[in-house]
Amino acid sequence: MGFSCSIAAAILAGSTAFIHAKPTSFSGCDGVCRDLHQDFPNQVLLRNETAYALEQTSFWSTVQGSASPICFFTPENANEVSRAVVIARDGQCQFAVKSGGHYSFEASTIDNGLVVDLARMNDTVVSDDKRSAVVGPGGRWSNVYPILQEQNLTIPGGRMFGVGVGGLTLGGGISWLSNLHGMACDNVQDYEVVLGNGSIVTASPTSHPDLYWALRGGASNFGIVTKFTFDAYEQGKLWTGQLEYDSAANTSSITAFVNWGDQLVATDPKSFS
Repeated sequence: MGFSCSIAAAILAGSTAFIHAKPTSFSGCDGVCRDLHQDFPNQVLLRNETAYALEQTSFWSTVQGSASPICFFTPENANEVSRAVVIARDGQCQFAVKSGGHYSFEASTIDNGLVVDLARMNDTVVSDDKRSAVVGPGGRWSNVYPILQEQNLTIPGGRMFGVGVGGLTLGGGISWLSNLHGMACDNVQDYEVVLGNGSIVTASPTSHPDLYWALRGGASNFGIVTKFTFDAYEQGKLWTGQLEYDSAANTSSITAFVNWGDQLVATDPKSFS
């Protein structure tokens, strides 16, 4: 698939308003939350529970934190996500999906609806050949990078540690490595996805290729992604530092910096990627 996910993101962004149309009724969500609580008593947070209030504080934006879902559901695998989707569909209950909760507007939560919080689905597993890594959508980059670093690997992911894997990747995903390897979604080999009918499929260039294309920038409008398989890249040690100089040395310091940059372009072009 040579079509860049950044182009897909730009095209699909215009359709989001139609997909997230304002619901007319949430009357079925009370029953949906009761059903989920019966099936998964330790994974559903209801409004009258202390843990519910703590969950509301986990969002980056106070706008999202002020929303009041009827319940939060924290699945642990794709089958549990599928169960939630089917129950919500049958109960006509609008729901939102939360990865890291880093949106600045109400996107990964919903008033008087159901929030499917993927925080427990946060595993990172490196393949035996170290050429790929399977990452859960509920992981945050602060959890993902250290696991990869143990094997001198990285993937083109988020630039802020607190951002969730799912939201960043499904939105395209700008990375420190984007100049070298493209956006985060350019490095996804396949997605495990729960569809609206509850079925679980793998979307790749050869299996459900239309869905694979749509997920490369289409956010959570086409299904709930429960696993990402990323290309992994060898990552050696990095150096960093900070230099301070007096304004009287502006001319000589800038000249030295330019000369240093010219030298890096000639000897270490990847340092500019």
